[in-house]
Amino acid sequence: MGFRHFSDSEVLQILTPEVARKALLDAFLLWSEGKASTMQRARCVAGIQMCSSMIAVVPPFSGGKIYSTNGGKFSFLVVLFDANGQLLATFDGDMLTRLRTSALIGAAVERLHPTTPEQLGIIGAGKQSQMIVLEVLRTNPTLQGVSVFDLNDGASQQLVEELQRRGVSARLGGSPLAVAQNSDTIITVTSSKEPVLDHHGPKPGTLIVGVGATKDGLCELAPSLIAASSEVVCDDVEGSRIECGDLLEASRVGLFDWQRAIELKNVLGGRVSPKRGIDEIVIFETQGVAIQDVAAAAAVWTNSQI
Repeated sequence: MGFRHFSDSEVLQILTPEVARKALLDAFLLWSEGKASTMQRARCVAGIQMCSSMIAVVPPFSGGKIYSTNGGKFSFLVVLFDANGQLLATFDGDMLTRLRTSALIGAAVERLHPTTPEQLGIIGAGKQSQMIVLEVLRTNPTLQGVSVFDLNDGASQQLVEELQRRGVSARLGGSPLAVAQNSDTIITVTSSKEPVLDHHGPKPGTLIVGVGATKDGLCELAPSLIAASSEVVCDDVEGSRIECGDLLEASRVGLFDWQRAIELKNVLGGRVSPKRGIDEIVIFETQGVAIQDVAAAAAVWTNSQI
């Protein structure tokens, strides 16, 4: 089969959560072994326009994602090449990005949680949040309920109702503090410039996943919360030094030392065992890495050939 473009709807039909999860875990294992590689995101800005790119090699494939940002809205295109450099396919990147993000967060919650999680809280009810919640629940079956908060009450209500339609025990959280106090797994998916959580909210034994602070100037988790954690895990430490707003702010005010940061690839690859316990707070920061995009695109391509 020659060159092909995959629409978002085709990606969604081919790339099931199970397939996405396996593709990402396999790719992170290769990365931990030094057999795959990624480059940090590059951004170009002029006025209100921004264009970003991120590339990786996940043998036998290579490729990456290019996307524009305008007014907080993204337009993604993913490109995939074979081992000989032949262009195999391009992909609409919205569903691919959502699926690969959800798959990695589900795997991280499973591997990093210091306790047996029972209650999930999500702060931020945007379009990515529903898929994240469903994947975390699917891969962590001890989770029994979901608490939702968003500054937009309508968005919170909509997410709660959609989750309930899918058989999930979901409820409105009322505030970030209320979500934190009633959850042992917390996921923040906002574009906030001010912390939505600090050290007063989360209980001991909580895993916190920061998704939204994807560049300097954004901040979801207060420096005091970073300082109170037992472990800080990043999907890419080098990239986080450039673009993880939470950790950059904590470092600036002297409450975070980058030597504390652990690579998720080494956790998933069994090379590092994070310090966990019922009295610990563990933080996972994810901004997304190109290996996710290439691995997910390769899975779509491979499964389309069957």
